[in-house]
Amino acid sequence: MQYTHIVFDLDGTLVDTEDAVLRCKPLPDPLLLYCERTGREPGECIYVGDAPGDAAAAGMDFALVDFSGTHGPCMEGVPFFRDPAQLGEFLLAG
Repeated sequence: MQYTHIVFDLDGTLVDTEDAVLRCKPLPDPLLLYCERTGREPGECIYVGDAPGDAAAAGMDFALVDFSGTHGPCMEGVPFFRDPAQLGEFLLAG
């Protein structure tokens, strides 16, 4: 199965897709391209996904999502969300 990786800014602007980089996840290239295109440092960003490795490789904070309900929190101190509304509140409060 192939997945598409899409990065949006909080205002909903499409910033990056894996099609724009030669090396895809789990390598940090798509996340670092986001930083380059937006002028942000990795430490100013949070990556939302299902595994922390991508964020760690890019030097970003991480929030775990599991909207399917099949996983639980993976690490102490990592924000965990099963509800898209809760994730949205967390990101907008940041």
